[in-house]
Amino acid sequence: MKPDWHEHALAVGLSRFLAATLALFMTIPIFAAPPTSQPARPGYRLVDRQWISTTRIDSWQKLLSVTIVEGQLQFSLAPEKKLQPQFTGGRRVAAEVGDSPLVWVLSYSDFNAGNSSARGTYLRGVGLPAAPVSDDHYRLSAVLIEPTGAIIRGEGKINNRNISCEVRQDRVKSFLSVRIVDQTAGEQPRGLQANAVDIRMLLLEHGDAMQIYVVPLLNELAGSQILRPRAADVYRVYPDIPATPRGHADLAVILQALSDRDPMVRRQAETQLDASGDEVVLAAMRATGLNAPQEAAVRRFLSRRQLLLDTQIERMREELSYQIDLLDFDDRVVRERAKHKIELITAEKISFDLDLEGSQRTAAVDQFRLLLTTPLD
Repeated sequence: MKPDWHEHALAVGLSRFLAATLALFMTIPIFAAPPTSQPARPGYRLVDRQWISTTRIDSWQKLLSVTIVEGQLQFSLAPEKKLQPQFTGGRRVAAEVGDSPLVWVLSYSDFNAGNSSARGTYLRGVGLPAAPVSDDHYRLSAVLIEPTGAIIRGEGKINNRNISCEVRQDRVKSFLSVRIVDQTAGEQPRGLQANAVDIRMLLLEHGDAMQIYVVPLLNELAGSQILRPRAADVYRVYPDIPATPRGHADLAVILQALSDRDPMVRRQAETQLDASGDEVVLAAMRATGLNAPQEAAVRRFLSRRQLLLDTQIERMREELSYQIDLLDFDDRVVRERAKHKIELITAEKISFDLDLEGSQRTAAVDQFRLLLTTPLD
């Protein structure tokens, strides 16, 4: 599968925007000061030896939202109300976004003229190195989101290796590509070029590379672990894990309300079901004897808690990358199963603390993956 002119147009659009960032220094407040000094005014950052005024944006979620629907990345561009005036007329804004040490040059526009495929909202963003930058860690470096597709770029060091990554999505052709290059000094460049119809296929064929290089970029934009294993997938991979008593009890209360004669009670029950955690997902998957309204509500609920196709589940039972993902799943029983499966796949005993929690566990899984896999070889 080859990308067509849509992908080319996206790349040209981002390249032009990268070049246009030079105009930033003609349109935003600048003041002269010794480059090594602290800024004489708050809200300024040193970029290319000049102090420039920046806008503070708490996170990317103040500009957009990211979801995955049937394996496709979905971007919704909606800057919060207080930010919208700054982008009037396609104006470029210099901003500090979230925890990123870069200064971002951002442009947001809403084009609704005519009936062409160009109608819709646009967001372009390029991260510029700014002082003080304390590290060269791998991070998001450029974003282009348009009605017909998107480009997301990242660069920096992972495990002391210089990595660049580009994700391109063509919404018109439902085409997704990933290009990863290791350009560590003194070594021959190596990398990965992968194409697929959706993100599920990329996870299936190149799970480790996706988790190491692509997922951190998507998480930064989404503000959450957007490709975290979904509970309704996990418990299909391990169908013999029983539901917990608490999960059964919580589900029973909701099921009773789903059978109520009052439609408002039923709607509230379905809302409660949607807000339920993984224990209720497992209980719903193991539930039997449901009536028609209950079964319909449970089916809708479970469909929103899965990503993988039925045909992919069997393969994930033997897929090393996916089993490593499961070491970070909240259910300890799942983590135990995953650790045992990894030992079977690798034919080695592994050392991993199954009792780690939260960010410590996530960091440990990331390090474990780097030790156990070589995704670009």
